Amino acid sequence: GVSFIVRPHPRARYEKLPDLPNVEYQDVSEDPYRNYQEYGGVIGINSTMLLQFSILGLPVIGIGEGVASGTGAYFDADWFSMPVDLGGIEYDASVSATFFDFL
Repeated sequence: GVSFIVRPHPRARYEKLPDLPNVEYQDVSEDPYRNYQEYGGVIGINSTMLLQFSILGLPVIGIGEGVASGTGAYFDADWFSMPVDLGGIEYDASVSATFFDFL
């Protein structure tokens, strides 16, 4: 019951991505922030985009170790502890703001 917009890394080269009914692929030439208000949240692999979407106030799940891991800027996850219910991801704007003030 969840739809995803998937954006490959700009330098990644794929011959073919899977055709899934709940996935739309966004071309890397598109502005990912143009319609960000419509996103329910963002999931990514330790990317600077995670920080940018977190600053915009979206709930963010970061997979893997990155500059903001363990800071509260976003929800930390790994492949073996992904949240079962994406709706249960909590975002604390004050903790996130403290991290960004530090940066």
